[in-house]
Amino acid sequence: MILRPYQQEAHDNVIAHIRKSLDPCLVQAPTGSGKSHIIASVAKTLYGKSGKRILCIAPSKELVKQNHAKYLATGEQASIYSASIAKSLRHPVVFGTPLSIKNDLKYFKQQFCAVIIDECHRTTKSILDIIEKLRFINENLRVIGLTATPHRLGEGYIYGDNKLYTKVYDIDPQALIDAGYLCNTKVVYPTDDNYYSTISFAVQKNGMFKQSDLSTIESAHHKTANIIHDVVMLSEQRPGKTIIFATTIKHAIECHSLLPAGKAGIVTTNTKSKERDQIIEDFRNGSLKYVVNVQALTTGLDVTTIDTIALLRVTESKSLLQQMIGRGLRPDPIKKDCLILDYAENIKRHCRDDRDIFSFDSPEVEKKEREQIQINAQCPKCFYDNEFAAAPNPDRLQISRAGYFMLLDGTETSIPAHLGRRCNYIHKDGNRCEYRWIYKDCNECGFRNDIAAKHCGNCDAELINPDDKLHHYGGEYTVKIKDWELVNTVSKKGRALLIAKLKDIHDKEMAVYFITDANKISEYWLYKKYDGFMKATKNLENKPSSISYEIRKGFINITGYNNI
Repeated sequence: MILRPYQQEAHDNVIAHIRKSLDPCLVQAPTGSGKSHIIASVAKTLYGKSGKRILCIAPSKELVKQNHAKYLATGEQASIYSASIAKSLRHPVVFGTPLSIKNDLKYFKQQFCAVIIDECHRTTKSILDIIEKLRFINENLRVIGLTATPHRLGEGYIYGDNKLYTKVYDIDPQALIDAGYLCNTKVVYPTDDNYYSTISFAVQKNGMFKQSDLSTIESAHHKTANIIHDVVMLSEQRPGKTIIFATTIKHAIECHSLLPAGKAGIVTTNTKSKERDQIIEDFRNGSLKYVVNVQALTTGLDVTTIDTIALLRVTESKSLLQQMIGRGLRPDPIKKDCLILDYAENIKRHCRDDRDIFSFDSPEVEKKEREQIQINAQCPKCFYDNEFAAAPNPDRLQISRAGYFMLLDGTETSIPAHLGRRCNYIHKDGNRCEYRWIYKDCNECGFRNDIAAKHCGNCDAELINPDDKLHHYGGEYTVKIKDWELVNTVSKKGRALLIAKLKDIHDKEMAVYFITDANKISEYWLYKKYDGFMKATKNLENKPSSISYEIRKGFINITGYNNI
């Protein structure tokens, strides 16, 4: 088994950590990045070096089977200890489920070198009991966790000060998409009527939504019919499979009944094991194009041909939302992207930037940032001072009075520097100001519509897909460079930083920032930016004659040098 470069780095960082520390460590790896390959390689290395047993825990039989199969691909043998599959301790490397292992801990008498936990954000009391028992036998037991979502509902991150884990490696999903290891995504927002209004649902002290709120989804029969019709219309011509996440079993049954007969399956917690396995097999390789599920297929489902994900359930958990989206991230030759259809306002609830489905934060970080990073944006139409959450601005671009990013030469762009969409001012007649920072143009009348609209609010013409004419990126800009100055320094976070102060032909100074110690795998975008600058300047020996760039999400994205 040959590891991808980032998988090898994750493996190496884990081994380096456990050589010098007994503290549990964590690898953050997005769904589809191949956590099972990392688990297999770490387990093989540890057994090879120590000669002691390795225990690999996963929360479901599907993940146990998947991780076990990847370990066998290394050429080594391993056992499975899970009541729903088999119970064996024959081989030194054992893959199992927590409850089966905990119930039979009396049989786990031999020394284990390490416990590797898949989906370690679900480190339950049962898993902690297993670790305690094995550590009693071997006080030097190592604990290694892997997860795409290293935070828990109501608790925040599971790593850091006074937390169980120390994070030793982080794999950036966008870098994997850019490198072709993950599939690109395309979010399509529903029309004003075709979605469940859930943003007002409050999370109770127990971390859950009220059952009465969830019941409003279950009882919205007309809306459900419209949504399923929308899902079919958007997905039927796509080459891949469609997975639908429903709110309750009753809701799932209704959704299933509205899908094309003979082309849809349904999996719930009530589905028997053999029937479930057959449905998944038919979905993977057979005649089923659609599968509806409730709390059943968020993890362990490895169907690379999924190219449409329909979210008809609202979730309190960022982790669960990432897991659901992750079902479609694996690449496959038949698909060019994965469509994310959010009919329950999950992205609006959990993402800092609804233009970026990976913009997750732990609750405490999200709260802190929203409280501290706000910017004023004066409406160019009515001059009202709006206060909006700031958009990411890693390259420290200047911001205009109207709340737009500015070019390096001080010219205002059309790219908002905040997450607001529309001016909040209410006129005396009760109507809201029409000015929008982010909008979709109507091809028929030119009216600026909200990004979630599918029909024009002025002429009712059908609008194109939400991202096709979404205004939040500017064009490419090219500037002639007259002079330059290079400053090597250190960022506030202790990173090696190169500041290139470029002067244009009008003596306007433009500062471009480069992280010079960026990791080629986990920080590929930053690495590529600096590497491109070094090549264009022949290792900082020659001043570039020009620089071409665009602004994306607060980053200066260099598109070329010496084009003039």
